Amino acid sequence: MNEIDECLLKAFEYVIKKDDDLADAHEIAYAHRLSVYLEQILNTYSSYKNYKVDLEYNRHNDETKELVYKKNKKIDKYNIRPDIIIHKRKFK
Repeated sequence: MNEIDECLLKAFEYVIKKDDDLADAHEIAYAHRLSVYLEQILNTYSSYKNYKVDLEYNRHNDETKELVYKKNKKIDKYNIRPDIIIHKRKFK
C-alpha cells in the first residue's frame, strides 16, 4: 500500500467515525468531508505538503481539465470535473 492509499483509508475511517450523521446526506457532503480529512492527513507527509484536495475542480493551470481518448487514430477530448482531486494548484 502506498502513501496515498494509506491516507485515503485513514480519511474514510474518519468519515465513518466522525460524520455518521451524514447517513442520509447527498454524496457531495461525503466527498467534502472526505476531502477535508484527506488534505489534513496528506499534509502530515513531507512529500505531499503542498498538495490540495479539491472537489469538482476542472482546471489544469490556465486550461480546462480534459480527458483525451484515442481510438483508431481518432482523438476525442472531453472536459472533465473530477469529484475529488489531489493536486498542486497553479502558483502565481
